[in-house]
Amino acid sequence: MSGFEAILEQYDSSRGLQFYQTIMGGGETSIHYGIYQDSDDIKTATENIMRFMAECIQRHTALSQSKVLDLGSGTGSAAHFLVKNYDCEVVCVNISPNQNKLNQQKAAELKILDSISIVNTSFDNLPDTWNEKFDIVWSEEAFCHGSDKLQIIRESKRVLKENGSLIFTDIMAGEGVSQTELDSFTSKNAVTQLARPSDYFKWCLDAGFKEITYFDLSHHLKTNFKMMIDRIDNNYSILVKSQVPENYLNEFKRDLHTRVNEMKDNKLSWGCFYTR
Repeated sequence: MSGFEAILEQYDSSRGLQFYQTIMGGGETSIHYGIYQDSDDIKTATENIMRFMAECIQRHTALSQSKVLDLGSGTGSAAHFLVKNYDCEVVCVNISPNQNKLNQQKAAELKILDSISIVNTSFDNLPDTWNEKFDIVWSEEAFCHGSDKLQIIRESKRVLKENGSLIFTDIMAGEGVSQTELDSFTSKNAVTQLARPSDYFKWCLDAGFKEITYFDLSHHLKTNFKMMIDRIDNNYSILVKSQVPENYLNEFKRDLHTRVNEMKDNKLSWGCFYTR
């Protein structure tokens, strides 16, 4: 199975759509990790990370009415958040047709469809006509699926206006951890190789970015994984009735327990990069 096919199988199949919307999205459109405070649920945590990213940008650039490119936009949670809260114009780039349909349907329900456009293409080869077109490039846990992450950063730089901002979160390897130690994660998540935070620093500099800030949010990963386990347990029968196979659920749950244990050894990291 090619990398492209693996991504579609993971996220765009009927099984994948139902699983991620129920387990990571809390029944909503977000399928990303989140920042937990006290007794936050998954839905609130994923809203917290979007607010965190928006505040990072707002320290230097006004988000209001800006033109945003969302790379790996999934079912559109970030785009909907940015339009509703900051009156942005958002272009969503995503290779999953069924996710894109859900994005469009939700945008229509929210009456914000005029502010969102969806382009079914790869984020490592953006249209030539997009040179210096966007104020902000935004992404959440999508770059991990790219085989050439330096190229993704370069493409982000190319389409940004002068003084534009790139902000993204990603799940990464811990520093000093070998790729073979992460096979249990990469083999199940359509990921060929996880970057390390130091890799992204280097790639951003190589691409021509000058100011790079990294926020290490790894301490939230363990909670994210545990919350996913709880939601599998609490929604198990509903998922099975929705044609999500039991062996898929059981295997995913075992893998999440492995990830929780791996956090003790700092094998995985998660954080937010902001660069201008």
